[in-house]
Amino acid sequence: MRAIAILGRPVFVVCLSFLLLLAPRISRACDVYDGNLHIPQVIVGNTVFLNVVLTLASVQSVGAAVANPAAASFDFYDFHTGLLTLACVTVGPNTYSNVAVGVQSIVSVGGATALPTAPTLLAKFPLPPARVGEAYSTQLVDHVIPESTYTIGIDTLANGSLPTGMTIHFDGTLSGTPFATGAADINGFQVSHLFTFGVCATDTFSRNSTSPCPQVSVLVNPTRITTAVVGSGSVSASPAGNSCGANCYEGFASGANVTLTPTPASGWTFTGWSGACTGAGACVVSANGIKNVVATFTQAVTGSLKGTWVGPWSWTGTATNGCTAHDGGTMTLVFTQSGSAFTGSVNVTGVQTLDAGAGCSVFSTDPVAGSLSGSISGSVVTYSLEFEPGFNFSGTATLNGNTLISNSLVRQSSGGSGSFSLAPGAGDWFMHWNCNGDDDCISFFSPNGQASGSVDEGPALAACNSVVSGLQLLAPTPATASCTQIP
Repeated sequence: MRAIAILGRPVFVVCLSFLLLLAPRISRACDVYDGNLHIPQVIVGNTVFLNVVLTLASVQSVGAAVANPAAASFDFYDFHTGLLTLACVTVGPNTYSNVAVGVQSIVSVGGATALPTAPTLLAKFPLPPARVGEAYSTQLVDHVIPESTYTIGIDTLANGSLPTGMTIHFDGTLSGTPFATGAADINGFQVSHLFTFGVCATDTFSRNSTSPCPQVSVLVNPTRITTAVVGSGSVSASPAGNSCGANCYEGFASGANVTLTPTPASGWTFTGWSGACTGAGACVVSANGIKNVVATFTQAVTGSLKGTWVGPWSWTGTATNGCTAHDGGTMTLVFTQSGSAFTGSVNVTGVQTLDAGAGCSVFSTDPVAGSLSGSISGSVVTYSLEFEPGFNFSGTATLNGNTLISNSLVRQSSGGSGSFSLAPGAGDWFMHWNCNGDDDCISFFSPNGQASGSVDEGPALAACNSVVSGLQLLAPTPATASCTQIP
């Protein structure tokens, strides 16, 4: 018998495109033509097809008739010309050599047997890591030699195993959602684990498989919860899991509920979650893959600006007419505070512009009224003042005992520098305290500082009345407390 060998790419253009590889030295007998061309043996990939029958489109050339054809000769298909050259072909009683024909179609193909050659699979390396509770998909196979159609699967003869929840598909894709890492520490929390297993390719025609099957490995990491902190504080987890850094916890079972608890630093308060948690209440996270949470802390308001504050103020800078200005006199601020924000009114007197050159004059003004707004964080007050259109000032002040002091009074249009030192107005009560770590005290007051209120309203008045008269407060009295009433 004799097989076809191909020149160029896979063969016969349309009709014989399935003939990918035809091996030499398979047989020695001539082909036979009886209206159809009969080729005893054809090799495609790793499969030997028997008794292939073709119809011919044309006969291009015929060599000499031979009585005894030479052995060990091949047929050749030229992809460029589309011609099949037969080493020898028997037609009736005659045998001809070097016959060039055009192929029209495939009539039939007989049985098929497998070649003993095993395919070679080249696996991808390294594989990307997986994580418990997180969808995963990657291709395991780089390529298989020789080219053919293969199904891919795990080596059932090896001692390897796949991560639970993951599957190798026929196309060589490893996918799924791992349920567990397959390893745990002495406390029962999951730790990273490397799964190693063999990957085999099976020829769908010959059923030959790779041997040995190459091994690949995929690392499965545990679930993780990370908490970023804005401000000053920390976040703890229950169960605690394993630490993966500051405010980072991992090793929980897939789907486990983990409770996160924020703890503000001294002088700070927790104001809310973002990311995998929302709101400002309890946060329970379902552990799957990586969950990212942000805890925001803001500096506590340690004092109150409620009521009236009065005192001297001054500012030196350049007036709109170019003259040097020295403004000053008495400033009265009336605060309406809500949490860390406030609004209110401002009244100033004694505003003067002093002559500093030709065209500059000295004058005084009547009291000028305006508005104020801002916020307080800890003992730092950030404010904006508007006396009248065009007279806008801003800066920061410090609440220090019974005094509100600013050394950064700046006019927004022309800069300059100024200051004020204000004290509570007459009739205000001031409550001074230090909680000394008393949680009940912190729940009623701010951690430490002062509060103010007029004689007929405000928390400071109620607290001071209790301290002065000895009455019991609704919440326990701070560890140390005293009161001052402004005459």
